[in-house]
Amino acid sequence: MHAVVIRFTINDRRALPSELAQVVREVSTAPGFVAVYGVALDEDQGMSIFVFDSEVSASLQAIGAQVMEHTSLTVDTSEVGEVVAHA
Repeated sequence: MHAVVIRFTINDRRALPSELAQVVREVSTAPGFVAVYGVALDEDQGMSIFVFDSEVSASLQAIGAQVMEHTSLTVDTSEVGEVVAHA
């Protein structure tokens, strides 16, 4: 399994939940999707972790994450890594 780890700056905290819900709905139908986790790090920083069954599936989503336009957040980084432990 591989994960896309996206760090972002929150521009509009009130709009964030509905916008992230839309992103999750769209990505959850992508080939190889396994799970997603959203983390609010503080008032203006957050992170999402999207897990996929292969590096290819994760890499395609990472590319998409960089070019998506959002009103409630700005993507700062998008990285793909191998999932080395999970429960």
